[in-house]
Amino acid sequence: MHFVHRYHVQGEMRPDFADRSSWYNIQLIRRTDGALSYTNQRDSVLEALNNYDINCSKKTHLGRDVSVTVCTQAGLPENSMKRHGKKLIL
Repeated sequence: MHFVHRYHVQGEMRPDFADRSSWYNIQLIRRTDGALSYTNQRDSVLEALNNYDINCSKKTHLGRDVSVTVCTQAGLPENSMKRHGKKLIL
């Protein structure tokens, strides 16, 4: 969702993935005012979710539940993944 917002909504030029070295220095989360705090991370995720009318109780750990759900729906055998809480470990 972060990359959809960044490259399709904000119109930032997508990196060239043909050569790995061309994207090594790209900052995934761009900050100009120092380190990314939990509050800033949560607020950024919440803004992105709101932009797409997505209602979710999870904010910063949204990907943990989603990865388990997607793998389960895709038919990944249970013995191919380990669950630690709801965190997926392949």
